[in-house]
Amino acid sequence: MLPLLAGIALTLCTYNTWGKPGVLGTDQIHRFGLIGPAIRPYDIVNLQETFTDQWHQIEAASGFPFQHHESNEDRLHLSGGLYSLSKFPIVRHDAVQFTQGATWDRFAHKGVLFVRLQVPGLGRLDVYNTHYQAERAYGAIRIHDNEVLAAFVKAHDEGNPTLLMGDFNMLPGSPEHLDLVQRLHPIDAWATAHPNDPGFTSTPANPNVERDDRPERIDYIHVLPGPRCKITVEDARLAFTDPVMSDHYGVTARIRFSR
Repeated sequence: MLPLLAGIALTLCTYNTWGKPGVLGTDQIHRFGLIGPAIRPYDIVNLQETFTDQWHQIEAASGFPFQHHESNEDRLHLSGGLYSLSKFPIVRHDAVQFTQGATWDRFAHKGVLFVRLQVPGLGRLDVYNTHYQAERAYGAIRIHDNEVLAAFVKAHDEGNPTLLMGDFNMLPGSPEHLDLVQRLHPIDAWATAHPNDPGFTSTPANPNVERDDRPERIDYIHVLPGPRCKITVEDARLAFTDPVMSDHYGVTARIRFSR
């Protein structure tokens, strides 16, 4: 592998697509038709809540040469709704399901999707896509989700730089967030780039969110540099705020990897 010298910068995106199934879905044909072209500029994209078959619109329109959708539904459960897209080859993939859930989350195989990418000039990059238990009352279940994620990361660890992206459904500084930080020591791209900006990804400013809901930052791009690499967060932004295509805003980041 060649040395990185000045490094290589990758553009990343995580986005909860609000792709609820069947009659629970809202305007999905139109919205999913917009999402595919909207994510096209990024190098690596993790999508959550692609429960609806309309995810095939994204598959066709996004133009990504390498994609993996975790279609693990069964007769009693939805899939985990996790979908990863990349401009770089996927050389390995795996998934794990969470074993606890409450309310509507019990009816989906929520968990973690793993893809290992082969990135020219960088080598192997490990990418995890996840969607945690929803609702503030269930912090103990999200701590369980942390346990599953941390064990899954450890099982696949080969020292590669690693991305942890998705809808974690946790607030910065909450007990489950502090637990995640203690377990994996991730670098939070948004907090690094904007330490004084709350960066709300679910907010009543979004017309698809109830007006009496509290604004929250629950979607994250985390980075684990690995022992042979250092990272620089060059930029982080909220995305897809106009037009609004979901009940979440997306989070994007530009990360430079160097040795």
